[in-house]
Amino acid sequence: MLPALGVCALGLIAVFLLHDRAEECVEVRRRNWVALAAITGGVSIWCTHFLSMLAYRDPLPLGLDLPLTLTSIAAPCLTIWIALGHIRRRRDLAGCLAVGGLTMIGIGAMHLIGMAALIVPAQIRYDP
Repeated sequence: MLPALGVCALGLIAVFLLHDRAEECVEVRRRNWVALAAITGGVSIWCTHFLSMLAYRDPLPLGLDLPLTLTSIAAPCLTIWIALGHIRRRRDLAGCLAVGGLTMIGIGAMHLIGMAALIVPAQIRYDP
């Protein structure tokens, strides 16, 4: 679990540094820096999840569906990109809650899509 924690911490530090850089740039370059920050954040979160999944040991053989796995990478990238664009316009409490909620939705979607990508000789059910 330590490698997953390290990837998560370093990735999210990079997101904040990239977003700070975006704030310093002119509008044309700002969009590129925000997109890079979103990709960095999404991939860091996905890598944290994936490393944790690799550490999970189960007696059943596991496989992964590639298209769904790639879709699970895109989910947090897209929602973080939308969230970073929103935080630029609103920095009040409601704006911060909206950004946190959007990011949470992206991470939840990533997890559910990633679990759907599992190829396993079992039925996966969720018990709320």
